[in-house]
Amino acid sequence: MSFKVPELPDHISNNLFYACMSERCQKFIVGSLKTNSLIHYSLISSTTKHQAESINRIACYIGFQLNHREITIYSDLPDMTCMKFTIPPIPPRWKPLSKIPTPTSIATYSFRRMTIWTKPEYSWTCWMTHLADVLHCRKLKLVFDEGADKYQVEAFKKIFEEKFEVLSVRVERNQMEFTGQILRMLHPTRELFLNPADADDSIIYSIPGNLEVLEFGDKFPLTISHLEKLDSQNIKIWLLMVTDFDLNTFLKKWISLKTNLNLKQLIARFGLVSISEGYQQRILNGIPYYLVEQSEEDKSIGKVVGKYQIQRRDGRRAVLTFDTTIFPVRVKMVIVD
Repeated sequence: MSFKVPELPDHISNNLFYACMSERCQKFIVGSLKTNSLIHYSLISSTTKHQAESINRIACYIGFQLNHREITIYSDLPDMTCMKFTIPPIPPRWKPLSKIPTPTSIATYSFRRMTIWTKPEYSWTCWMTHLADVLHCRKLKLVFDEGADKYQVEAFKKIFEEKFEVLSVRVERNQMEFTGQILRMLHPTRELFLNPADADDSIIYSIPGNLEVLEFGDKFPLTISHLEKLDSQNIKIWLLMVTDFDLNTFLKKWISLKTNLNLKQLIARFGLVSISEGYQQRILNGIPYYLVEQSEEDKSIGKVVGKYQIQRRDGRRAVLTFDTTIFPVRVKMVIVD
């Protein structure tokens, strides 16, 4: 099969001219390629792959985003544009597929240009291993968009589990059973975003502890009881179904070192449960606090309705901010020392 490498300078495409160059000159030219072109070049042969690897283009992570139509590969490298892998349509069926199909085409975009190419002999394991070698990266950020649950979780496990560290997982509008299996098989070490199509309390027990960031979307309402089971540093909850008394009890437990000891920041939108005039005083009832002056940023936004400082028994302080940025009320709790 002939494989055309797009978006390469003419003097590289001219094999005779390029072959006559010294190894040092070849490495200089290959090193000048943007990341997408470097990846294209690395796919020509084992020799070009070795040359591409020798450039030491290093990514901090590789992103893998899947829906039922395509897979998008990206990284943190500023000159790398997304690679779109089109996969065959999935026929209606009750049983999830055990394998992700080989892409029918691969497209990259730069300066309003689209380049389409293929590499049909590569399995997904080959693709991820190849990209990891060229970008010198074994760390992944995985996104499972709506429709990803049309595949069995085992298909992802075979690709990622042994050779990669999963930094973050995002599961958006997929079935709860699929979401739970993802958490049990692919263990994120830093970040997790959950917004399944159907909420189920049992998934709380599958969430890893002490994540840097844990976020819940609008399809996953949480209660204070759920919050107390989460042992992560930065927690964002789109819909927290609480009463004034619930939040007051939570703060008293935090002050007494009885819950969420690793918490550094909590941002939560109140659900439509008992938010009425005087709620701030009821939330802080029985808790020593100091009023905190609004910052210039607070004043410029004009949405802050209350700001207070409280202190834990071990001396750590937290600033509570209530604002109306998100209807009806959002609370932000930041541990400051």
